[in-house]
Amino acid sequence: MRNHIFIATLLILAGAVQVLGQKPRDLGGIIYFTNNTPDDLRRFPVQIVTRNRKKVMASTTPDQHNEFHFRGVAADRYLLKLTWPGHCVLWYRLDLRKESKIQIRVIMDAACAHLNGKISDLPQG
Repeated sequence: MRNHIFIATLLILAGAVQVLGQKPRDLGGIIYFTNNTPDDLRRFPVQIVTRNRKKVMASTTPDQHNEFHFRGVAADRYLLKLTWPGHCVLWYRLDLRKESKIQIRVIMDAACAHLNGKISDLPQG
C-alpha cells in the first residue's frame, strides 16, 4: 500500500514540475474582415481569459496592422476572447501548455456569423 501511495505521489509531483517548469508562451495573430474593415478595429478588445470565464488574465487591442500580441503568458489552457463591440463576441479554446501560438488568423465578420457567443477551436491556418 505504501508503495502505491509513494508511486502516485511521485507521478503527481512529476506532472506538477513539468507544468511549473515550462517557459512562458507568446500569443499573437491578426484579425481580418472579408470586406469593409471597421475604422475602429484598433479598439476591439482581445483578451486571454480563464477557462471558467471568471478572470481576464491579459488584455490588448489590435495594432495599426490589425495584429494582436501577448508575451510571457503562463503555459496553461485558456480562452481567447475577441470582441467586436456592439456586434459579437468570439471565444476560442487556447492551449499554451506545449507551445506558443503566434499565427492565429481570425476572419471576424465570417466567424461572427457562425460562432457568436460559442466556444470553438482556434481557426486553422
